[in-house]
Amino acid sequence: MKIAGISYYSDLGREGMYLKPDSALLVNDKPFFIPAFTDLIVAKPCVIVRINRMGRYISSRFAQRYFSEYTIGLNLSAPNELSIGGIDGAIRGTAFDNSFIVGKFVPYNESSAFDIDLASVQLAVSQDALVLSLPSAIEKISQYITLRNGDMIGVDLCYEGTILNKETIVRGEIDKEQVFSCKIK
Repeated sequence: MKIAGISYYSDLGREGMYLKPDSALLVNDKPFFIPAFTDLIVAKPCVIVRINRMGRYISSRFAQRYFSEYTIGLNLSAPNELSIGGIDGAIRGTAFDNSFIVGKFVPYNESSAFDIDLASVQLAVSQDALVLSLPSAIEKISQYITLRNGDMIGVDLCYEGTILNKETIVRGEIDKEQVFSCKIK
């Protein structure tokens, strides 16, 4: 299983792609422990789809045929590690264990409303707020990697992230139903 996504990098002024290992997955409302190598964790809310069939070079026109359920979650990064640069900085800054908080998957609905509580910031957003539309993200990512059953694609809902502090609880809802809750430790 692969985790791929599209994020917007304000320092670069454009969107970019990220890959995370399966060990980045944090599910079932487990707590997130800030890793020892950093004291700064930034969260970007994202919409996540789970791919349900194999595909490569998928046109955005046909992208919705490749998923039927989705959720919201948090794409976590360590910006102080990203500033190191190169592949080392990219891996340490985005691909560390438990750096992708994923909610419970629900059937896909284009008109759903998302509500994400990051303790310091309450976001009520819709799919219109995506950095890149889900079909466009699937098209872009599938140009570089073959998507297989069970792979996850995340697309950030905002350009700027929120700093997470210890002892806070982050939550996410889709249409007023809670899909994730996570305590930051």
